[in-house]
Amino acid sequence: MQYPHLKKPAASQILGKGGFGIVYEGEHNNAKVAIKRMELLRIEDDVRNSTEEERMMRCDHSNVLKVFAVDQDGDFKKYTVSTMPSELGALHQMACGLQHIHTVAGLVHRDISVQNVLIQISREGFPTVLKISDFGFCKPATERGSFSISKRGTGTIYFIAPELLTDDKKRGTNACDVFSLGCVFYRFLTMGGHPFSTGDNLAITSNIRAGKHNLNGLNEDHFAREIIKEMIQLEPSNRPNITAVVDRLSA
Repeated sequence: MQYPHLKKPAASQILGKGGFGIVYEGEHNNAKVAIKRMELLRIEDDVRNSTEEERMMRCDHSNVLKVFAVDQDGDFKKYTVSTMPSELGALHQMACGLQHIHTVAGLVHRDISVQNVLIQISREGFPTVLKISDFGFCKPATERGSFSISKRGTGTIYFIAPELLTDDKKRGTNACDVFSLGCVFYRFLTMGGHPFSTGDNLAITSNIRAGKHNLNGLNEDHFAREIIKEMIQLEPSNRPNITAVVDRLSA
């Protein structure tokens, strides 16, 4: 579908780059938007069959990035984005976004990371909103909430669940996203920390595989410490589902 009113972006307007394309600043209906130019030749066959824009259009939630239009160049929208919500409010928003993706859209995101949580900055009378974005690795889940694991296309390395780092034949589940979101929660609360870091970033993936987490960046009585600990458990079945996470953060 063609949208000639989406002005072709200039290189100087680059906002960021992802696994499947480049995001530019643009304009649509007199509003600032993000335009994502997809590199179609780099997209795997299984991603072509269920394109990122189609999956994003299945989602309609305040904490999930919304697609308004897609043209043949692979474009989507941007959010103008000051005041951050409280720690609890921010975590609750992220969890609600993922809950919508899992339970309403029927998708597993597979690339929950700090880079894929966007911030829509508040204007007078409007709250700051966090939005989950980038559906390039997203897959439809089965009725049991699982998806096939492939060696390619499973997200940002330091936020990948341990079961996706192995070579066995296990099926990935929604629990993979819960694990990744737990890592995002910790990074957000500690302003850059990682729950599997021991001071050496090269050891993060091996610590993830071994289940060796370190939550010392949060006080023992921090409200989110226990829920994060549960979300990043080595065994997927020991992690709460995202609805349970939302309920805990709503209590």
